Amino acid sequence: MPNELPAAHARPDRFVRVPWAAVWVFIAVSFGLAWLVSLPLWLTGGADSPLLALLLPLLGSVMMFTPAIATLVVMFAMKTPRSERLRLLGMWPLRPAKRVVWFIVAFWFAPPLLVALVVAVSAGLGLVQLDLVAFSGFQTLLDAQMADLSAVTGDTDPTLGFPLPGIGFMVAVQLLAIPVGALINSIFAFGEEIGWRGWLLPALRPLGLWPALVLHGAIWGLWHSPLILLGYNFGYLDWRGVALMTGGCIVWGVLFGWSRLRNDAHPLRCKLWLPPKLAEHHEHHGEYGNHPPGDEAERTNDPHIGLDSS
Repeated sequence: MPNELPAAHARPDRFVRVPWAAVWVFIAVSFGLAWLVSLPLWLTGGADSPLLALLLPLLGSVMMFTPAIATLVVMFAMKTPRSERLRLLGMWPLRPAKRVVWFIVAFWFAPPLLVALVVAVSAGLGLVQLDLVAFSGFQTLLDAQMADLSAVTGDTDPTLGFPLPGIGFMVAVQLLAIPVGALINSIFAFGEEIGWRGWLLPALRPLGLWPALVLHGAIWGLWHSPLILLGYNFGYLDWRGVALMTGGCIVWGVLFGWSRLRNDAHPLRCKLWLPPKLAEHHEHHGEYGNHPPGDEAERTNDPHIGLDSS
């Protein structure tokens, strides 16, 4: 039967064959709920809505749990699989302990370093221009966010008269907040990881390692469409943003997916490293995504550089 687990001698994270009916239901539920959650953004003016900065962090965080809901639907309503569910999801057993710990450490620090390396190489090639002295790009981003907040609250001084710290201090705080933000973000990341790497990737595994990794990453990327089409991450309001997001998710999906299959354990740890970057669902990114902390304000850097996905 399509929803049977592998035989006892096979790996516990593999189906005998792809349960296509359950896969399509998973996609329909996760995508449908994602659009439903993001509907208030579209009904209040879309990319031009003054409420975008206020609603996007909240609704984006809620949207991250839709793959988990889809997983519950296919597991319990469609009984795919019928048994050994925690084992198939990679949530049990957590062993070997030493390898689990080392993978947590590696995936906590390696990806942010990889992103920093990409930006450094891009700067060396002249693809981006950095301002590591005055952080003018980051200052531009903060000014734009203050203007958004003023538009929402109607207060010309959203800081209530309190002076903001210096830009250097603000950048240092953001960098130091990476490990703390990673722990907080892991709560929301669980909703995605239990769906994409917990259920969908093993369900597609009978296609072969690379087809499963690429296809699940593409589905993951397309799932972001309700927000990407509002200009989130790349500033595009059409297919170009969706294509860029899908490509980024395929790249990160290969990395996360390989870690998940390599460990045979909880898929959440594949994302424990996630920093509280502006591109995440907890901060307004969208049209201002082309100004990370080291960018120069006088030059609009390519927002595609940085292997961004969420």
